[in-house]
Amino acid sequence: MIRNIQALRAFAALLVVWAHLKEFFPESPLVKMLPSGISGVDLFFVISGFIMVSSTANPNVDWRSFFEKRVVRILPLYYFFTFLVLALTFAAPAAFKSSAPSWQQLWQSLAFIPFEKAPGRIYPLYYLGWTLNFEMFFYAIFAASLALGWSRRALTVGLAIVFLVVLGTVLPNLDGFSIPAYFFTRPIMLDFLFGVAIGAAVERSPKNALSPSAGFLILVLGCIGFFGAVYVLPQSAADQLYAPTMHTVLRYGIWAGLIVFAAVDLERNGYSVANRLALRIGDASYSLYLSHFLIVGAAISVASRLHLDTFGSIAAAGVTLALCCLAAVLCHRWIETPLSGLLRSAFGLLRSEDPRLVARAKR
Repeated sequence: MIRNIQALRAFAALLVVWAHLKEFFPESPLVKMLPSGISGVDLFFVISGFIMVSSTANPNVDWRSFFEKRVVRILPLYYFFTFLVLALTFAAPAAFKSSAPSWQQLWQSLAFIPFEKAPGRIYPLYYLGWTLNFEMFFYAIFAASLALGWSRRALTVGLAIVFLVVLGTVLPNLDGFSIPAYFFTRPIMLDFLFGVAIGAAVERSPKNALSPSAGFLILVLGCIGFFGAVYVLPQSAADQLYAPTMHTVLRYGIWAGLIVFAAVDLERNGYSVANRLALRIGDASYSLYLSHFLIVGAAISVASRLHLDTFGSIAAAGVTLALCCLAAVLCHRWIETPLSGLLRSAFGLLRSEDPRLVARAKR
């Protein structure tokens, strides 16, 4: 485990939480002063690209086992929250106006196939799953690269992502042809490439880290761009056509790449995050990402009925943030880990040569 990467996972998840906590005080100057929560997605994607390379450093890694591990990591908790939201839409339809139950939307969501949920909105049934559509597509590309040859995996993935983004640039009307084709050719795919490049660079020079001063300088530059570019670079006109925002590479992606590179390099120099809370939230970052939206939504609904002033709203946001972190840790311990374990065991039984175990697993 790279401690600095775990801490960055926590930070990325908290940025996404902040994107929804802002609804407590939408008109407050605080909203304009602090960074946009969408930046956390770019940071997540860069981290994901790096981890995929570093986790496949063993030449004996098999593309099937790689993809199986990613499925075990992503599917159980996402499916849990997707079905939970589906149940809630039946139980309280008024509270989920944008999530009207649809069986077609359900299977497309479970299959990670992007679709236009409403005019101009490309979201799955559980809206936060849009990032997982990108993640699973990236994992599929990476698995294919492993099947083509372990030593060329980074190059293969890089060429595939560049091709897709170029295709989406030269063919501007892809959305009229296919929503998935449009979705998977957005510039945000380059975030994964940045992470892959960082992983490949570290792999080629495992013992040749930069000096600590250089690492901290890169970290500072990355942070300045990550938090400051939004004030200099205008939002892409393409993001006015569809939500979610998928053209944030210049605003956040490049800078997230510098931050991740600096974090990895500094750890190689012996500078790593030791804060237990940050590391614990990093461990539970996936649970925090998927669970927080329901908690924040409920808290905002209660706060709106109380007609809180600015200070009251800030206090309520702080309490909600603490509840989100606590719920994430509990979710990771009691839901995410057991569900992933069950799916992992099922895969293990299916691979077993014992016909009785195979029959049991297929029931």
